[in-house]
Amino acid sequence: MVTIHRKSNFMLVTAHSQLGEAYLNLKWFEQSLEHLTRALKLNANLLNEVEETKDYHTHLLTMLGRCYLEAGNYKDSRALLEKSLAMNKQVNGEDSLTSCPALQLLSKLGVKEKQFDSAFALLEKVTEIYEKTHSDQIGFISAEMAKIARKQERLDKAVALQTKALAQF
Repeated sequence: MVTIHRKSNFMLVTAHSQLGEAYLNLKWFEQSLEHLTRALKLNANLLNEVEETKDYHTHLLTMLGRCYLEAGNYKDSRALLEKSLAMNKQVNGEDSLTSCPALQLLSKLGVKEKQFDSAFALLEKVTEIYEKTHSDQIGFISAEMAKIARKQERLDKAVALQTKALAQF
Protein backbone atom coordinates (compact mmCIF):
# COMPACT_ATOMS: atom_id res chain seq x y z
CA MET A 1 0.00 0.00 0.00
CA VAL A 2 1.23 3.46 -0.82
CA THR A 3 0.86 6.33 1.61
CA ILE A 4 0.67 9.82 0.20
CA HIS A 5 1.48 12.46 2.80
CA ARG A 6 -0.48 15.71 2.62
CA LYS A 7 -1.81 14.82 -0.82
CA SER A 8 -5.30 13.87 -1.91
CA ASN A 9 -5.97 10.15 -2.27
CA PHE A 10 -7.30 11.09 -5.70
CA MET A 11 -3.65 11.13 -6.80
CA LEU A 12 -3.51 7.40 -6.05
CA VAL A 13 -6.75 6.85 -7.98
CA THR A 14 -5.31 8.51 -11.09
CA ALA A 15 -2.04 6.56 -10.76
CA HIS A 16 -3.87 3.22 -10.66
CA SER A 17 -6.14 4.34 -13.49
CA GLN A 18 -3.23 5.31 -15.70
CA LEU A 19 -1.47 2.01 -15.00
CA GLY A 20 -4.68 0.15 -15.77
CA GLU A 21 -5.11 1.97 -19.07
CA ALA A 22 -1.48 1.34 -19.99
CA TYR A 23 -1.89 -2.38 -19.34
CA LEU A 24 -5.17 -2.35 -21.27
CA ASN A 25 -3.46 -0.80 -24.28
CA LEU A 26 -0.89 -3.61 -24.08
CA LYS A 27 -3.73 -6.18 -23.90
CA TRP A 28 -2.56 -7.32 -20.44
CA PHE A 29 -6.09 -7.71 -19.16
CA GLU A 30 -5.42 -9.27 -15.76
CA GLN A 31 -3.08 -6.45 -14.71
CA SER A 32 -5.41 -3.87 -16.20
CA LEU A 33 -8.40 -5.23 -14.30
CA GLU A 34 -6.40 -5.22 -11.07
CA HIS A 35 -5.40 -1.55 -11.34
CA LEU A 36 -8.70 -0.29 -12.75
CA THR A 37 -10.67 -2.13 -10.06
CA ARG A 38 -8.42 -0.75 -7.35
CA ALA A 39 -8.82 2.76 -8.78
CA LEU A 40 -12.61 2.34 -8.86
CA LYS A 41 -12.73 1.21 -5.22
CA LEU A 42 -10.47 4.04 -4.06
CA ASN A 43 -12.45 6.54 -6.09
CA ALA A 44 -15.73 5.30 -4.61
CA ASN A 45 -14.42 6.25 -1.18
CA LEU A 46 -13.80 9.80 -2.38
CA LEU A 47 -17.13 10.44 -4.17
CA ASN A 48 -18.43 12.78 -1.47
CA GLU A 49 -15.08 14.46 -0.79
CA VAL A 50 -13.62 15.44 -4.17
CA GLU A 51 -15.90 16.87 -6.90
CA GLU A 52 -13.95 15.52 -9.89
CA THR A 53 -14.32 11.94 -8.65
CA LYS A 54 -17.86 11.66 -10.04
CA ASP A 55 -16.75 12.28 -13.62
CA TYR A 56 -13.72 10.10 -13.05
CA HIS A 57 -15.91 7.29 -11.75
CA THR A 58 -17.76 7.13 -15.07
CA HIS A 59 -14.40 7.09 -16.87
CA LEU A 60 -13.21 4.18 -14.70
CA LEU A 61 -16.42 2.24 -15.35
CA THR A 62 -15.95 2.82 -19.08
CA MET A 63 -12.33 1.63 -18.96
CA LEU A 64 -13.35 -1.50 -17.03
CA GLY A 65 -16.10 -2.10 -19.59
CA ARG A 66 -13.56 -1.76 -22.38
CA CYS A 67 -11.22 -4.20 -20.63
CA TYR A 68 -13.93 -6.83 -20.29
CA LEU A 69 -15.02 -6.22 -23.90
CA GLU A 70 -11.53 -6.72 -25.26
CA ALA A 71 -11.03 -9.78 -23.04
CA GLY A 72 -14.25 -11.29 -24.46
CA ASN A 73 -16.48 -11.01 -21.38
CA TYR A 74 -19.42 -9.29 -23.05
CA LYS A 75 -21.90 -9.68 -20.18
CA ASP A 76 -19.72 -7.83 -17.64
CA SER A 77 -18.69 -5.32 -20.28
CA ARG A 78 -22.29 -4.41 -21.05
CA ALA A 79 -23.19 -4.08 -17.35
CA LEU A 80 -20.26 -1.75 -16.66
CA LEU A 81 -20.82 0.38 -19.76
CA GLU A 82 -24.52 0.78 -19.01
CA LYS A 83 -23.69 1.70 -15.41
CA SER A 84 -21.19 4.27 -16.71
CA LEU A 85 -23.84 5.79 -19.00
CA ALA A 86 -26.41 5.96 -16.20
CA MET A 87 -23.98 7.66 -13.85
CA ASN A 88 -22.77 9.99 -16.58
CA LYS A 89 -26.36 11.01 -17.28
CA GLN A 90 -26.81 11.90 -13.59
CA VAL A 91 -23.56 13.86 -13.41
CA ASN A 92 -23.45 15.56 -16.82
CA GLY A 93 -26.98 15.31 -18.21
CA GLU A 94 -28.44 13.64 -21.26
CA ASP A 95 -26.32 13.50 -24.43
CA SER A 96 -23.12 14.72 -22.80
CA LEU A 97 -19.88 14.59 -24.75
CA THR A 98 -18.44 12.52 -21.91
CA SER A 99 -20.94 9.73 -22.69
CA CYS A 100 -19.49 9.14 -26.17
CA PRO A 101 -16.70 6.68 -25.23
CA ALA A 102 -19.15 4.37 -23.45
CA LEU A 103 -21.66 4.66 -26.32
CA GLN A 104 -18.94 3.80 -28.83
CA LEU A 105 -17.86 0.77 -26.79
CA LEU A 106 -21.47 -0.40 -26.49
CA SER A 107 -21.70 -0.11 -30.28
CA LYS A 108 -18.54 -2.17 -30.66
CA LEU A 109 -20.06 -4.74 -28.31
CA GLY A 110 -23.23 -4.77 -30.43
CA VAL A 111 -21.16 -5.51 -33.54
CA LYS A 112 -19.39 -8.38 -31.78
CA GLU A 113 -22.78 -9.77 -30.76
CA LYS A 114 -24.08 -9.19 -34.31
CA GLN A 115 -26.68 -6.68 -33.10
CA PHE A 116 -26.00 -4.36 -36.01
CA ASP A 117 -29.15 -2.23 -35.76
CA SER A 118 -28.52 -1.26 -32.14
CA ALA A 119 -24.80 -0.75 -32.81
CA PHE A 120 -25.62 1.58 -35.70
CA ALA A 121 -28.21 3.49 -33.63
CA LEU A 122 -25.66 4.06 -30.84
CA LEU A 123 -23.20 5.54 -33.32
CA GLU A 124 -25.95 7.76 -34.74
CA LYS A 125 -26.42 9.12 -31.22
CA VAL A 126 -22.66 9.68 -30.90
CA THR A 127 -22.69 11.52 -34.24
CA GLU A 128 -25.48 13.83 -33.04
CA ILE A 129 -23.51 14.67 -29.89
CA TYR A 130 -20.29 15.25 -31.83
CA GLU A 131 -22.06 17.44 -34.40
CA LYS A 132 -23.35 19.69 -31.60
CA THR A 133 -19.80 20.18 -30.34
CA HIS A 134 -18.15 20.36 -33.78
CA SER A 135 -15.90 17.44 -32.86
CA ASP A 136 -13.17 16.23 -35.16
CA GLN A 137 -14.24 12.65 -34.38
CA ILE A 138 -17.18 12.65 -36.82
CA GLY A 139 -15.05 11.22 -39.62
CA PHE A 140 -13.96 8.27 -37.50
CA ILE A 141 -17.53 7.59 -36.36
CA SER A 142 -18.79 7.79 -39.96
CA ALA A 143 -16.18 5.23 -41.00
CA GLU A 144 -17.31 2.88 -38.20
CA MET A 145 -20.93 3.35 -39.24
CA ALA A 146 -19.95 2.52 -42.84
CA LYS A 147 -18.45 -0.78 -41.65
CA ILE A 148 -21.68 -1.66 -39.85
CA ALA A 149 -23.80 -0.68 -42.87
CA ARG A 150 -21.60 -2.95 -45.01
CA LYS A 151 -22.19 -5.86 -42.61
CA GLN A 152 -25.92 -5.17 -42.91
CA GLU A 153 -25.51 -5.21 -46.70
CA ARG A 154 -26.77 -1.62 -46.92
CA LEU A 155 -24.21 -0.74 -49.55
CA ASP A 156 -25.64 2.67 -50.54
CA LYS A 157 -25.57 3.74 -46.91
CA ALA A 158 -22.05 2.35 -46.47
CA VAL A 159 -20.77 4.31 -49.47
CA ALA A 160 -22.48 7.52 -48.31
CA LEU A 161 -20.99 7.18 -44.82
CA GLN A 162 -17.53 6.40 -46.17
CA THR A 163 -17.78 9.48 -48.39
CA LYS A 164 -18.80 11.56 -45.36
CA ALA A 165 -15.85 10.15 -43.42
CA LEU A 166 -13.39 11.01 -46.17
CA ALA A 167 -14.77 14.54 -46.41
CA GLN A 168 -14.01 15.05 -42.71
CA PHE A 169 -10.31 14.27 -43.11
